[in-house]
Amino acid sequence: MHGLRCAPGLLGWTRLLDEWVVGLSHLETTAPCWEDPQATVLTLADAVTRVRTFAGRSDDPTRTVPDGQGTLRFELQGVAYRVSTGQCFPATPQQFQEQAGQWLSTGAEQDDGPDVAVQATFITPRLVAEDQDRRFEVAADFVEVSRGLALAACAFSFPDASEIVRYHYANEIYPGVVLLVAAEGF
Repeated sequence: MHGLRCAPGLLGWTRLLDEWVVGLSHLETTAPCWEDPQATVLTLADAVTRVRTFAGRSDDPTRTVPDGQGTLRFELQGVAYRVSTGQCFPATPQQFQEQAGQWLSTGAEQDDGPDVAVQATFITPRLVAEDQDRRFEVAADFVEVSRGLALAACAFSFPDASEIVRYHYANEIYPGVVLLVAAEGF
């Protein structure tokens, strides 16, 4: 199960989120990569770099890297973005639904600068033992919760049984990932 949605006014983000989801299949790592906050943010930073390369911004685009707080700064379709990042590890879809608002409330406030402020929060389900045998059903529940949230954008990737061999970042404990995006005015 893979998908995304994006507010039309958040320029460049539909392509960015698509590239993020597609890029996950190329990770040569295992699910514990989600335990490393920097590696998690780099999945988005690398997608930004690929999108900017495809857009032909330059022959040798600078790699997008997060600063020490995990903030990304980049331009897409002429819009400068300042993206604060965060990560949460809900054990159940109910916990995800109850706490999603607080996870998104920081970072998307506009400051005095010209950049559009965005909060990107990686929701990385960490399943408890009794749900691990039902990980595909639980993944569908996480996707349903994400569909009910008022967001600027959202992308998710939960490999099914036939895809699990290619998507090394998922296993019985970490069935996949959701990326929630909040931005002021969207």
